[in-house]
Amino acid sequence: PEAMPQSLVAISLSHRRAPVEVRERFQLTEAEMRTLLATLKETLANEALIVSTCNRTELYAIPADEAITADHLIELILRAKQIPAEEATPSRELFERLTYCDAMTHLFSVVAGIDSQIIGDQQIFAQVKEAFRIATEAAASGSFMTKFAHAAFRVAKRVISETSLMTGAATISLPPAGSKTTPDQIAMTLQSGRWSPSAAELADAGSVGEVMRTIDSSFLGTAGSSKAIQQTLDSSFLGTAGSIECSGQFASSV
Repeated sequence: PEAMPQSLVAISLSHRRAPVEVRERFQLTEAEMRTLLATLKETLANEALIVSTCNRTELYAIPADEAITADHLIELILRAKQIPAEEATPSRELFERLTYCDAMTHLFSVVAGIDSQIIGDQQIFAQVKEAFRIATEAAASGSFMTKFAHAAFRVAKRVISETSLMTGAATISLPPAGSKTTPDQIAMTLQSGRWSPSAAELADAGSVGEVMRTIDSSFLGTAGSSKAIQQTLDSSFLGTAGSIECSGQFASSV
């Protein structure tokens, strides 16, 4: 059986840290994505996936060498976008650096619309599927990335079919700017379909993880999406050697 890779690294530049003008500067065209995927495969990664929209640019990679970190991915995109040296340092600080299970659960949150500027974003699922298509055509997506992407798609489909999270997310309005919300209030208003919180409200309410747990209990029952994520990982990586263990959140022999 095929062995699981020992590492996964990712970087994310999104609305959570970067202003819109920075996000626009780092957004990649399809041609740029293909070029960057080729460079990743040649220099840093055994497999790679790039997601780039108006709200986020993210690189996921299975490093070709254990010494390769998320910082190498940041330097690569800085060069690709020809960011001047005087702007490189502040730009680096805007990237989130993620490894292995944090990177996995991050993509799950992204594709499910939980990490979007408007919770329940209906476009991101299709955008991630398009990113995977490009990675596949560029021969950058191997066995692991294929299973990883399909695991994310299945999480998104469960959110769509088992919750009302995406209902009306594209058209509903937000509460007044600066208003304070709690995770319970977010879950209640999401459930009623009245509004969808932006990044500012999420920052007031706490981490995405905290809101995720609240949404879990409101929409899916006490089992929540952690169980859904684990079940998806179980079935997606079934037959591979080794195990996935994520800081006690979920672990499975697969």
